[in-house]
Amino acid sequence: MKIVLLLFTMNVMCTFFSFSQNPVTLLQDDFETGTSNWTLGGSALTDAWVIDTNYQGLIMDFGFFQVPVFPNSPEQPVAYSGAPRSSYMHIQNPMLCTMMSYCNATYSSAGTFYSATAQPIDFTDYENVSVSFGFFSQGHIDSAYAYLEYSLDSITWNEVGNKLYNVSAWQDVTVSIPQLNGAAQGYFRFKWFNLGYSQANLGIGVDAFKVIATEVQTSFILNAAANKTGFCAGITSPVTANFESSGAFSNGNVFSLLISDASGSFTGAQTIGTLNSSANGNLSIAGTIPSSLPAGSNYLLKITSSSPTVETILSAPVTIHASPQVSASPNQTITLGESVTLTASGAATYSWSPTAGLNVATGSTVIATPNITTTYTVTGTDANQCSSSATVVVTVNSNLSVEDLTKQKIAVYPNPSVDYFILDIKDQQALSSIEVFTAEGKKFNGFSYKNGRLDISQSGVYFVRLVIDNQSTILKCIKE
Repeated sequence: MKIVLLLFTMNVMCTFFSFSQNPVTLLQDDFETGTSNWTLGGSALTDAWVIDTNYQGLIMDFGFFQVPVFPNSPEQPVAYSGAPRSSYMHIQNPMLCTMMSYCNATYSSAGTFYSATAQPIDFTDYENVSVSFGFFSQGHIDSAYAYLEYSLDSITWNEVGNKLYNVSAWQDVTVSIPQLNGAAQGYFRFKWFNLGYSQANLGIGVDAFKVIATEVQTSFILNAAANKTGFCAGITSPVTANFESSGAFSNGNVFSLLISDASGSFTGAQTIGTLNSSANGNLSIAGTIPSSLPAGSNYLLKITSSSPTVETILSAPVTIHASPQVSASPNQTITLGESVTLTASGAATYSWSPTAGLNVATGSTVIATPNITTTYTVTGTDANQCSSSATVVVTVNSNLSVEDLTKQKIAVYPNPSVDYFILDIKDQQALSSIEVFTAEGKKFNGFSYKNGRLDISQSGVYFVRLVIDNQSTILKCIKE
């Protein structure tokens, strides 16, 4: 077990609200390399601090039986390097050790005895300072106990943590010392106090001493903001996060853009964009808002870096808006040449497609006069610029039976015809309009009509729409 003084480059984690970093070990001593890191107090004529491997207590041997006067020091846990009986720092009475050959953690001289770190530790660039160590100390609450102390100048000392006594087996302790955060120097020592008489129990033993802290943040992600904070559910949307990087970022560093869940939690956050860069200055990450995110108003965006580990949460929350519930008129059936009014609701603005047969292409109400059966799609957009669609089918019926013609008191002959058609209409004066359409439903202008005679210029199957007394009638005519 060797003492190691470590000053590491920190991986630093900062958030929009606070900083948190990984711990750095500034001093570690397992007491296997001697006493150079400690100033051991006491003397050969009194109690004294020592570092050795003495574990044996005092046992009186009466031949037929043995009586332990002072117990052995407890064996170390397996987690300690060199366990179960490696070097450790403990209190000892050198005179009793010389005269009676028991040299473990015993004491007899009244007084207070100290073992202090020999060199100061610089905490200027560190925070979250704490000390951890393993110890045993049977002792007594009033007459034999120990304390850990710290000092900023090696002159004024302050007790920290709990009084160490009544612990017969090794126990691990961690003590936070915020007073050392940012301090130019700091010292530590163990204080042993006793009233001057030996008891059938042990004094203090210490091992696995460690000083840890976290490095003060030196790299930052600043002024992070998204180019927009409102998006639509069910749609993959681009987003750009702009930010300023400052400090030392390593080659190979990756900035990542993450989005939280709908509650703002980053547990299981999704990475939606990355940027490979170690540069300082104004940077941008292009990201994509997933279409799978449900609607919510408490999403957050966060930018992180990989080396060192820094993060910042963008201050403005992100809203995923629900799509509007757009609905359209029920499906309609009309006769060729007729019109029908189509309506839509559930949004703020509307667009219709295809536009063939429509009087206008936008608005909540349109008039459709298709020549063939058509499926119209209306797309509605709300105030958040989120959209959804609905469809309506307008079926065009271009067939009319002989019975229908009879009821209308209309006759057409000859049909088929190689020349022209005679339209026998009971009241020619009631006829207000006549239109001709091809079999495909396209309007055909190559015809003439006068005094009941209909001339169609080209051969084919045609549908003739007559409006008589504001009633629409369709005739099927075949020109050979």
